[in-house]
Amino acid sequence: MWWSWTAARSTRASTPLQALSTTYGIDIMEDNVAECRERLLAVATNPADGEKWVLRNIRCADALKVSTEELWPEPADPAS
Repeated sequence: MWWSWTAARSTRASTPLQALSTTYGIDIMEDNVAECRERLLAVATNPADGEKWVLRNIRCADALKVSTEELWPEPADPAS
């Protein structure tokens, strides 16, 4: 059976906002966090909608001292 990566990918494609809502990052340096947030918002289709996800999911912290439950206590709700 012929399988097409393009056809398979297009049926499961996510929107840029969905991609932002599932992207997480932790860095100890505040300037790195700020630059990461700026770069993510620069490629976002609608930066106003993506900003809440970027601010929530990209955090400045010491990943060796803080658990993910402390950084993200409740699950993300894409509808809100």
